[in-house]
Amino acid sequence: MAHTAHDIDELAHALYNLSALRRELQRFAGGEHAVAGLMVLSAVERIGPARISDVAADVQVNLSVASRQIQALQDEGFVDRVADPHDGRSSLVAITDDGTAKLAGAHQRLLDALGIAVADWDHDEVTGLADGIVRLREAFSGCDARPTYVPADRPAADPTLTSAHPADAHHEEQSR
Repeated sequence: MAHTAHDIDELAHALYNLSALRRELQRFAGGEHAVAGLMVLSAVERIGPARISDVAADVQVNLSVASRQIQALQDEGFVDRVADPHDGRSSLVAITDDGTAKLAGAHQRLLDALGIAVADWDHDEVTGLADGIVRLREAFSGCDARPTYVPADRPAADPTLTSAHPADAHHEEQSR
């Protein structure tokens, strides 16, 4: 299905607002912990005792970022390091009972806040948004190469639309 440049621009602007939404989520979920820390804690709970590199890959951050977040969670008693049963030289990170309780409390506060925020939305709007977010995330996950995007309301010969990434178009312009 072809989309107009206006459609895609509207989507891009909506996505830019996600950082503000993320700050609101942090405030409701438990402001004393960054959303990133809660995401790491959630990953540790979901994938079980795991190497820090596995947690970093799961939340899509580099190893040093994950390591710092895990150290902060460990300092607060939300995760522990346990011996790796397959490699005595390394350790795994596991969620503690306090970590499980912290995550459950943050999740419940988030559910409460979301319930209030969408109280006047109908069922189809709520499920449509949820489905759309999942679908968009899966679409990005499945992209191996950068697609070339040409909106339906512009000719394909427009050289400013040869790249899906504005930084590439800027770089091409600068190199001329």
